[in-house]
Amino acid sequence: MEIVGARIRDIHSLCSTMEKQNDQKTSYLKVNIPHYQRPYTWGKSDGIDDNEETDSGLIVKLFQDFFDNYDENAEDSEHNTYFAGMIVAVKNVKDDVYNIIDGQQRLTTIFLLNIISFICKLNYIDHIFKEGTYGKYETELKDFCDFYLNNICSNNEIEVKAFLKKMELLVSDKDEAKITKTLKNEFKKIFPIELERTKYQESVEKFLKNKTLALNYEYMHYNELLKEIISKTRIYIDDTDLSIDIDPEIENIEISKAYTNALTIIFEQIKIYLDKLSSYEGKNIYKSFSDLIKVMTDNIKVCVLLAESEEDAYTLFEVVNDRSMPLETIDLIKNAFYRHYVNYSKEKDKDIDEHIDALNKVWNESFKDFEKEQRDFVLLIAISYITHIYVNNKDNKNYKDALKKYFNKETQYTYKDICRDFDIINSSAELYKLFYSNRIKKISLNSSSISSELENKVHLFYKVFHMLRAFKQDNVIPALTNIILKKYYITKEHNKHLKMVEYFSDLKKSKIGEDKDIDLVSKDLNKLSLCGIDYKLPLDYAKHKIENDDFQLTAEMSANANEQYEKWIEEWKKGKNDIRIKILFNRLYTFENNNGLIEKGGVVHFLRSTRQELDHLDAKKIAEGDSDFYYNPSKGINRGDIINSLGNMMILDKGYNIKKSNKCLEEGLDRYIKNYTVGEKGNCHWIVNEIIELLKEYHIDVPKGKRTIKVPTIDFFNERKKRLINYFKQVIDKSELI
Repeated sequence: MEIVGARIRDIHSLCSTMEKQNDQKTSYLKVNIPHYQRPYTWGKSDGIDDNEETDSGLIVKLFQDFFDNYDENAEDSEHNTYFAGMIVAVKNVKDDVYNIIDGQQRLTTIFLLNIISFICKLNYIDHIFKEGTYGKYETELKDFCDFYLNNICSNNEIEVKAFLKKMELLVSDKDEAKITKTLKNEFKKIFPIELERTKYQESVEKFLKNKTLALNYEYMHYNELLKEIISKTRIYIDDTDLSIDIDPEIENIEISKAYTNALTIIFEQIKIYLDKLSSYEGKNIYKSFSDLIKVMTDNIKVCVLLAESEEDAYTLFEVVNDRSMPLETIDLIKNAFYRHYVNYSKEKDKDIDEHIDALNKVWNESFKDFEKEQRDFVLLIAISYITHIYVNNKDNKNYKDALKKYFNKETQYTYKDICRDFDIINSSAELYKLFYSNRIKKISLNSSSISSELENKVHLFYKVFHMLRAFKQDNVIPALTNIILKKYYITKEHNKHLKMVEYFSDLKKSKIGEDKDIDLVSKDLNKLSLCGIDYKLPLDYAKHKIENDDFQLTAEMSANANEQYEKWIEEWKKGKNDIRIKILFNRLYTFENNNGLIEKGGVVHFLRSTRQELDHLDAKKIAEGDSDFYYNPSKGINRGDIINSLGNMMILDKGYNIKKSNKCLEEGLDRYIKNYTVGEKGNCHWIVNEIIELLKEYHIDVPKGKRTIKVPTIDFFNERKKRLINYFKQVIDKSELI
């Protein structure tokens, strides 16, 4: 990684050369925001908000932090220095500008500060001409021209400098009226801006036409937008106080709101701090405004890191990322696609602008109404399919590395190519929504998994998807979704009008045997995730499958899964991986028991709600005065270990569980019988019948009034645990019957 230099700079000297520490050639501010950068957001929230977590709050915080440290009477010039973070850039030698890789949010905010200063300075120049304040002409006009060239625009540098030379000659003339008239006319030739309300907008538009602002966007539409915002922003004196007026027409355009809100917030903040500072009392208000802004821009410093190449700049960016507004995964990925498209499409800038407009619409529509976690998950699915590289979504660097390898295969990356990739992202978003039946708000992953288990006649892949999400094994899921997306696009080749919703609906209702590839990956992931002690087994399989569609589950993986199943389920206690046991119970209820062999039959699913709870057959909490009717362990055995083990577990809809309360095993059986019986004279489920039979075999009788209570012995719990372990394993191995 090559770094050209690193310097502490203010906005005015930001683009000065870095060849030598003590020999810096001053350059005008000329920065470029590449196509792929996210839009300006610091002013995005409406109104003034002092919450630093919000977009507009970051502007307020900039002012608060600066003025908390500011002392207007400080003798030491360094006392008021405020460090505002890093700016990472690459020098574009051809156009003599800095391409900004990181820091554009704060840089744009400071540029907008200078726009307000520019408007105030124009008004102040007009004021001194009207007043005929001869003694201020040379100082104020030179200050204005230097400020304009350094901070706003340097396109007309020759004309501005020619005006300054002419001014030097004119001020030696003793005829003040002549000087005032001549200077005003010459100034108007360079800056033909009319400050009168009805003429202001049109004159600013004409002045800015064909000019390149110091803050320039590769995305040309933003340049025109920023110029339009400036032309429609007027600052004027209203009853001795200064006011800002921004045309509502531009304020109501969505993409301009961040800029117009920021200008309003900046203006109001300047007013707040002007009122607090005694040194500005009695001065011209336009002059005070621009002077206070100069105090800020002179003292706000950034560390400019200048990289040799764009790749080096992005490496730096990841190290010193803008802490106050870090890039989300969605921004990072979109920027990577746009950056590669802009650099390798070989298309004209005008075409690129139009294409990015179209791509933005696709992107925004894809993620409409999605929350951050959902956006990130969709991108995990999409990037895994596009690149066929395993991505660990816990670290954005993994996305960058995967996309870098993918893009390195492309010598040219055209509009057609990026449209293909954006279509995959859009299809991934559609796929996600379809898994949740378009209900994408406030999703409980556990409830969604149980809900999928309760659905009849759905393919195993649907249940496995929701199970993996409930297990928090998102990184495994692309092994499944890659196959689904692949089959969708293969099918679409023969049916150009096929929509994801149609394909998914048919696939969800399909039976095992109709698509062997989807069947196979569903069964493999089902086994590895239910049998594995943790995420490692399914993840190892997923890594191979993502990178090679033809990868098959190995005998070693299968054997390892069987071993791990025996270990974790033997040691399982309530409170750890409860969702896994709930899923296994839900599936077991749909099978019949033929002398210990589990077979698929016409068993009705007795559980009716996603609000299910694992329940202790013999209550964990012993009712006061009834301890004799609950399991009482022998010396040396911890009752909690037995009560919380699999042998004492059952599952109930929450409503039934509440009604069951803390009853001992035998007295609580009525709730299971009611929950697991169909109709008034229907048969009770075999699982409940088996509990009754086991209790008859393994119990001690304890008198309770005129009757006796069957209290389970440890053999009851051990035998039932052994049977459930066997049943659950059969359910896993017979996943094609689910």
